Parts: sequence; structure tokens; C-alpha cells
Amino acid sequence: VWDQPRAEVMKGLRAMAKHADVFQRQAGLEALGRLALVEDLPLFVESLADRSKLVQRTAAWATRQVYSRHPEADRSLLE
Repeated sequence: VWDQPRAEVMKGLRAMAKHADVFQRQAGLEALGRLALVEDLPLFVESLADRSKLVQRTAAWATRQVYSRHPEADRSLLE
């Protein structure tokens, strides 16, 4: 995913990011991170505390993508 897809695909990606399987979570976060939408920032920040280091690293990358593309994004989520 590089361009924002239809709403039902976005819903699926967000569901993947919360899936029980670590590889599903990582893939969902990576796809959403490429889009770097501000509305996904809470999901990325929440995923920083995931039990999997793979998911944590992807969530950190996705978070950086949002802040680098949207400097006005709310930074209080990181506190």
C-alpha cells in the first residue's frame, strides 16, 4: 500500500494491526506507516508497547513517518 485505499481496505489494515498473530500486526502497521496518516497515530503509539519487538520497531518507524510528514501532529501522545 502506497496510496490511500478505499475505506474498507483501511478498516482491514487497522484490524490487521491489532491481530493476534505478530506477523499480521507487523504487516498492518507497516502498510499504515507508509500512508503516515495522523489519525493512525494513536494506533502506532499504542503498538509501541506490543509484546513483540518486531511490532514495536515497526510502530516506532510508523510513528516517525507521521511526525516527519505532519510536524503539527499532537506530540502529547508520546508522553
